[in-house]
Amino acid sequence: MKLFKPDKSNFTILDAQRYLNNFLIELQEIPFTPEERKLLLQVIFGKLVDERTRPFFLYHFRPLLKKAVDIFFCEEQRPLIVDLGCGSGSASILFGLLGARVIGIDIEPILISACRERQAFYEAEFGPLDIRFYVADAFKFDYDQIAPIDGIYSLFAFNIMQPSRELLARVTPALKPKGKIVISDGNIYSPYNRLFRPRPILTPGEMKSILSATHCEVISLEFHCTIPPVLARIRTVFDLGVKLERIFGRLGLKRWLSVSYTIVAERQGV
Repeated sequence: MKLFKPDKSNFTILDAQRYLNNFLIELQEIPFTPEERKLLLQVIFGKLVDERTRPFFLYHFRPLLKKAVDIFFCEEQRPLIVDLGCGSGSASILFGLLGARVIGIDIEPILISACRERQAFYEAEFGPLDIRFYVADAFKFDYDQIAPIDGIYSLFAFNIMQPSRELLARVTPALKPKGKIVISDGNIYSPYNRLFRPRPILTPGEMKSILSATHCEVISLEFHCTIPPVLARIRTVFDLGVKLERIFGRLGLKRWLSVSYTIVAERQGV
């Protein structure tokens, strides 16, 4: 099998899927330590590796990555993007493959070690990538040192870094005017998250208010439905998911039944 390299000029949702599926090659070829492998599977890739839940995983994550690419690469040729709570490094490496300069930050040293191994694996295939991974506390990282930043990204990590409202105030001043912030995270309004993933997280409405208070104009707020894992084995699962989203949208239920959301904001000139 051969690694897939995406192209920013025509990045589709199927490209996002092909890129995510690269990890199945990586898992065979990269000599991850047992600790690295365990954390990678826990953080994001367990459901991708398991054939029974792979459609569930891809249905949820493909549009999130496409959205981020559409936002960060609409104007800048080589944007500087900070990936907060970069975890497995998947978003950081994707942005790097598309030509961005990337700073990946995570407090877990084992994950950062795995990120660097993954980066080296892609570089051996495609050449140098302008990505720097740091083991760091997002609240203590010196963003002024790398400012002005074109983009700040966080994928299901922002509300883990508490108090997240303080983190927003910490990072947004480093954005250049018209710089973008894209956060995808769990939706506290969802009954599933309230019952099975209770966490002290910001609601989408609170996120909008805090961003506005830090001179960032909210451009969009999208809610993402997902399909129950038990349905993930159905061959037509993607079509089923799209139909469910349309029905929930017509009924005005997406805000309450969506397990996640993506908020996009733009830094205003101050």
